[in-house]
Amino acid sequence: MEDARWQLIVPIKPPNVAKSRLHGSEALARAIARDSVAAAARAELVERIVVVTADAAHAASLLAIAHVGAVLEAEPRGIAAAIDAGLAELDRYGRGHPRAVLLGDVPALQPADLDAALVNAYLAELFGGEVTAKDFR
Repeated sequence: MEDARWQLIVPIKPPNVAKSRLHGSEALARAIARDSVAAAARAELVERIVVVTADAAHAASLLAIAHVGAVLEAEPRGIAAAIDAGLAELDRYGRGHPRAVLLGDVPALQPADLDAALVNAYLAELFGGEVTAKDFR
């Protein structure tokens, strides 16, 4: 690996199709996504973030956060398609960095916690293991 700083893909559903546990609160869905992206941008190990969403207004507001770019989908196509679109965007910057997907609905994410997760993911890959969110509870 050329550089230990990570590139993240953050797929974000438009708030009108966000998780039902939010009871239709578009403002809350946007706030959680914004906080998740902002925390990731403050993580020391994160170099670049690409948000993938069909919500043009929200994507535009997230571009104000340092190191954040966006891919605008014409309509939501699902998480696999969003990840593919994010990878294609990141390919424009080269492939020398490790990459990860961070879901856009991680309330109370702390930059240091994300850094720890990325270090553990990198070490796990070096030694042939696998890391999931359950490893950090």
